Parts: sequence; structure tokens; C-alpha cells
Amino acid sequence: MGSRVHGARDYGAAGSVLSGLAAAAIGLLIAAFVFWEGRDHLRVQLGLLGPEPALVNDLPYLLTGSLVFLMLSLAAFFAWVLRSGGLDRPALGLLALAMVADAIPGLTQVALVLILIILIRRVYLNGDVPAPLTPLAIPLLLVIVSYATTILLTEQWLAVIPTFLFRMTSNVLLVVLLPALLRTRRQIETFFHMLLVCACASVMVEWIQFALSAAAGVPLTFNTGSYNKVDTPWGIFPRLTGLMYHPNLQSNCISTIAILALWFGMRPGGTIRPARRAMYLCAYVWLALGVLFTFSRSGWLSLGIASIIVPIVRFPRVAPLYLLVLGLTGAVAYETGILKALYEFVESLNQSSADFRWHIDELALQAFSEHPWIGIGTMGILDYGNPWKLQVHDTYLQIASEMGVFGIISFGLLGLTVLARLLWTLFHSKLAFDRDWVLGLLLASVVALIQNSFVMFLWVRFLWLMIPLAECIHLAARDQSGREPEDLPFLPPSRPSAAPAPIL
Repeated sequence: MGSRVHGARDYGAAGSVLSGLAAAAIGLLIAAFVFWEGRDHLRVQLGLLGPEPALVNDLPYLLTGSLVFLMLSLAAFFAWVLRSGGLDRPALGLLALAMVADAIPGLTQVALVLILIILIRRVYLNGDVPAPLTPLAIPLLLVIVSYATTILLTEQWLAVIPTFLFRMTSNVLLVVLLPALLRTRRQIETFFHMLLVCACASVMVEWIQFALSAAAGVPLTFNTGSYNKVDTPWGIFPRLTGLMYHPNLQSNCISTIAILALWFGMRPGGTIRPARRAMYLCAYVWLALGVLFTFSRSGWLSLGIASIIVPIVRFPRVAPLYLLVLGLTGAVAYETGILKALYEFVESLNQSSADFRWHIDELALQAFSEHPWIGIGTMGILDYGNPWKLQVHDTYLQIASEMGVFGIISFGLLGLTVLARLLWTLFHSKLAFDRDWVLGLLLASVVALIQNSFVMFLWVRFLWLMIPLAECIHLAARDQSGREPEDLPFLPPSRPSAAPAPIL
């Protein structure tokens, strides 16, 4: 079933000699690199980081330290490969990390290449890999065509093609590939746990950024723009990004995972082990704190609303009492002025960052009214009489202005197809596991639906991840036996005959 990892000894004396020569060559290259940096590190650092970089100014052997960190990371990855007996879990874990780590370039592409290598190898050894052609193929094709019209709308069409290919090989390929990988409930839950661990690690990076920013006296995050800090009554705080390159992206990503963790952590008694419940709820609190320190107002709003809705759906019998308590609390907060003061505080945070958005929204509406059918092309709003040179901070207006009616129909059909298949699973599956996941994904989508009204998330990879994840649930739910097939092309069971899938 699985693929065994081969070592040098499997190839005899020749393998041992070649591996020794390779190790010696790598050692010589590292020694030459260390010698070169020790001689020229000041000139190199000045060229790469400028005259006065924060924290690392005149720090010797900075590149060597970075190289050592990279090598240790690669060693840890290969150790995971050896320990797990194959590339399946490490490749899937790398994909999960890529979904929450936009700040690490090329991570998604590396993960997808590894996964394709695994699948191609298994095609060669075992036959065809099931890659179901689902109804999502039609709206996906329409989205690709809608995007491709940008090539016809710009004179610099050669500059559009690299971005087009990049998004096709990451976002769209993810939608096509993931349902071929995650075919069982166990695989879906395994992938979610990987996402949860990676999201918690991203929040840990937030706290490191906070400590470094406090030590340097300037914000040190992956966002180097003018919106990497926020002015509060208690002073200037960095807007922490974690492993994402923008705080809004970080808040959207970890908010969505936090809602799923909260939903699973509030499962009824007897359907979940106490240790797992504690893990989910602690992860929710950890991620919610991470959202708080992104200072993303749209993230606060979406996480707050979704978190309020979760108990209503999970415990419908006590929902009226819950809503009554919420209503009374809200009334007291309104009458005492607490609610108004809280609103004014949130509104005052980087007020200037919100002012220009209304102007760009007006530009987007103007662009849609003047070019209604196919829009002005992806990223076309940047040159559409736009003195700010910024994108539309509204995903829905982004679709309308840049892709027109054709784009609205394409994405609308894609969303309706996903929703219809989720609802089919909700009403037809006999396993509580399937229904629980469907409701969890629907609640988590509240985060994206709200936050999309304030930011441009159309081509964010994590947003696209929700589409194939929903499709994986639907495809897995078609088998109501609760048992795993034995011909899994990816992440096969550790035993020849897998046990029935868990109910919850």
C-alpha cells in the first residue's frame, strides 16, 4: 500500500560511496560559503538589507545562520519522511503549512510537486489514481476563461501570463487535486489536524514578532508597508502577521480554522474524548488571541459573529435562552454607553486606512457600469484612474469590476455548486461525522463571507482551500459503509483493513 523510503545501503557499495562523496561535496560548499561570508558579510548585508536593518545590523554570519536554519528544517522534514515511511504525510503537512504561510515563497508549489510525484509513482506502480471529474469542473472552467479575458484587455499581456499561470497552478490545481487525495473521513480529519497545528504555529510566530518589535522599537513583521502598525490609546502596536504576509490574511486564515476548532470542541458529551475536546477549545482560544493582535477589524467582526452563531447551531434547544442572554447583555452595553465606546474605539484604529477604501469602491462601481460584461481585467483597477494604486477592498466588487457579469456568473455558479453538494450531504448522509463536518464548514464560511466585504481575498489560497475541502466531504459521504477502501492512492491506512470511520 505505502511506498517505502530507500536509503543508500539499498544500492550496495556504490550507493554508500556516492552518498559519501555527496556529503563531502556539500561540506566543502558550506565551508566555502562560510569563508566567503566571513570576508564579505558587511558588504553583502548592506546590499541586501540596507545600511541600518533592525536587530541584525552588522551581525556577523547572518546568511550562514539562515543557511543552518534552512538545513535543519530540511533535516527535520527528511526525518519525518523516514519516520512515517513515505512522503505522504510530510507532503500533506507541507501543503497544510503552505495554506497558512504565504510569507514563505514557493511552499505551495513544492508541496504540490511532491504530491504529484507520489501520485505519478503510484499510477506507474498500481494503475490509475481516482481523480473524479465533479460538477465543479464547469464553473472552474468558466472562472479560468473569465480570468483569461484579461489577456485581451491589456496591451502588456505578457506581464499577465506569469500571474495567471501561478494562480492556475496553485489555486485551481488545489481544487482539482485535493479530492483525489482526501478520499476518506480519516484523511480529511488528519489534514484538518495538520492545518490546526500549522495555524497555532503561525500564532506562535506572531508572539515572536511582537517580542522582536518591542526589542527593536519598530514593527518587525512580514508586512513592510505602511499598515504594519496601529495607533491605540496605549501606544503604537505592530499588526502581527504570523506566517502570512498581511495581517488581514492572517486573521482570515486563523479565524476560519478557529471556528472549526470551536465547533468540534463543542460536540455533545459522549461523542468526543475529553482530551480532544480540550485540544480543540484551547486551540480556539489560542487562535482567537492571534486574531486579536492582527488588529484586523474585519477579522474581529467575522470571528465574533461566527463564534456567536456556533452555540446556536450546536445546541438549538437552549438557543432561545442563549439569545435572550445575548440580547440583555447587548441592551445593557448599549444603555450604559459601553457599546458606543467600543465602536468608536474600533473605528478610530487606523481611521485613514479605511477612508480611501470608499473612493476605490466608487472606482470599482464606475468600472463595472462602464465595462459590465467582462470587466476591466484582473488587477485592472490599479490603473483605472486610481491614484492610490491599490486594489478594491471588497472581494464582491473586485469580481464585478475586474471580471464583469461573466465573472459574477462564474463565481456565483461555483459557490452555488459547492453549497448544493454540501446541503445534499447534510440531508442524505446517515453518518453524524459527515453532517458535523458540513455544518462546521458552513459556519466557518461565515468568516470569509463577512471579511470578503472589507478586503480583496479573491485569489487567496486559503479561501480556495475551502472549495475542495467541501468537495472532499461530499465525495467521502457517498460511501455510507463507514469503511475505507483498500486502493487508496494517497495516505493509505496503516492496516490492511481499516476500521469503520468514527461517527464524530
